[in-house]
Amino acid sequence: MAAADKGWMPLDIDFTTTQDELKLGIAKMPAAWTLFLLGDGSPTLHLGLLTGYTTEVDVLSFDCIGDSLDQAPAEIQDIEGPRHRRQVYLRNTNGERLGYAASWWHSSDIEALFGTDKTLPIESRPKRRSSSATSSTSSAGTRPRSRRSLA
Repeated sequence: MAAADKGWMPLDIDFTTTQDELKLGIAKMPAAWTLFLLGDGSPTLHLGLLTGYTTEVDVLSFDCIGDSLDQAPAEIQDIEGPRHRRQVYLRNTNGERLGYAASWWHSSDIEALFGTDKTLPIESRPKRRSSSATSSTSSAGTRPRSRRSLA
């Protein structure tokens, strides 16, 4: 005879941390656990968690490419033209250059997404309420106007 279903058994976990630890990692925690527990899928946040320093960007270019496919990944077709391309070097506040990233955006979304300071990492921007800003993923059946793609 099957045991009676006792329902979901939630865990009672006592975990406290600081805002800095959430942003830059917890000392002596293995990198894999740090990314698993604190990561949100953001390369900028992940680099900060792995290095222990805030991630910054050096903007190489921010150009209007119109309707060009720009030799970009095929997903660029999901972004209606006209488009902008942003290229950056990712580095931390310790001065280490960590990587290169390219992103493509619908031109009408630039102001809502980046504001006047286009030198900040995307994930560090204040959250703006804007109907023109779209997420980097889309629901089935929708066509996003903006999508980020890392090279």
